[in-house]
Amino acid sequence: MGTKKKSYILPVILILLAAVVTGVGIYCYPKWKAAGRLQEGMTSACFSFELEVALDRQAMEAGQVEVLEKLARLTGFEEEAMFRFTVRGSVWEDKIHGMFYPMGSEDPLIELYLSSDRDVINETLPYNTIRKNLVSRYGLLDYVMPAEKEAVYMTLKQAEQIFGLDLSGLRDFALPVPEELSRTKCFLLLWAMSKEAGEEGGAYRISAEGASLQLELPEEGSATVRFRAQELQRIVSAWRELFARLKIELPQELGLLEGISGKLVLGEGEEIKLPDKLMDQKAADRLEGIRDVIKGIREIFAP
Repeated sequence: MGTKKKSYILPVILILLAAVVTGVGIYCYPKWKAAGRLQEGMTSACFSFELEVALDRQAMEAGQVEVLEKLARLTGFEEEAMFRFTVRGSVWEDKIHGMFYPMGSEDPLIELYLSSDRDVINETLPYNTIRKNLVSRYGLLDYVMPAEKEAVYMTLKQAEQIFGLDLSGLRDFALPVPEELSRTKCFLLLWAMSKEAGEEGGAYRISAEGASLQLELPEEGSATVRFRAQELQRIVSAWRELFARLKIELPQELGLLEGISGKLVLGEGEEIKLPDKLMDQKAADRLEGIRDVIKGIREIFAP
């Protein structure tokens, strides 16, 4: 009798184990499938982005603050608009195309291309903005500074020369190369997040310490990452252990941010081609001379 009972125990245990494994599989499969979509998006060669940025003046070097304050004076924007701005653009492999909008402005002030080979900036956008501001104050400059109608691009070194700015931080910038995020790591990340009810295809969210992260992973189309962080330095300290476990190295530039929010659309975008029409050095020298004339006029009329 005892032997007969034992003969039933093993099949029952196996059935229970099979049921548990099946249940876990059914519960985990949607997240495992979503993790595959997230990994595919994270390894894509391109993405588009929109960021709302607030810089921390106290954390910035004196030279960095001086650059933005000088840019505010030249363009006529409030200083605060230089420290709180929107950036829209895209990334394709090692190339970045970005448009900078000062707070409250619907038009971009700066258009920038960064790559491992060459960094260029749209000279026409800031030039026309500065021209409009200065001509409104010194009418005679209308004859000295003609408006530019076609977009002209220049190197960052030429921009430094013309506007008297230190742009070494931009010239030295390079996209960080993160360690490849495996599907298992993506799954563990989604496991720590809660699934948003009613979201088709899968949307996952986590929030803590004044920050939130949402991943939208539709069955078809591009994956989207939405995030928001206030009091960023406190958040980085609180989440440092999680980033370390995921082997995500945070860029040092985060130390300059007071807060940031935005979205990334993974896999969205077209190949970025750097502009070919660049300013010649004679034109750069001429614009530097105009800057010196303006400086002299401001000194004469300064109270």
